[in-house]
Amino acid sequence: DYTDDPSTNQHPNQHDYDQLLSIYSHLDGSTTVKAPVTSAGEPGADSEAPPAMNQIDFATPAQWGRLLKSSRGGHLAVYELDFGRGHKVFTFVIWA
Repeated sequence: DYTDDPSTNQHPNQHDYDQLLSIYSHLDGSTTVKAPVTSAGEPGADSEAPPAMNQIDFATPAQWGRLLKSSRGGHLAVYELDFGRGHKVFTFVIWA
């Protein structure tokens, strides 16, 4: 939000959250989470990804793997789950 007095506008309001919901909601039933993983044709990778890569529960932080990087305050984080042989899943987290 733009304002002449930024001191009154330093935290998200309901409109901000409503906008995020409208941007990231999948009302058509589709999803961008847990898409099938393949690696055919990638140099140095097996022709098929391990089946476990398609069985990750992304809603469970314990399955995100090891923490690679976190912002000061911990609001942004990147996790890596390594399945070996060049197969990895990276999870980017924004804590709101």
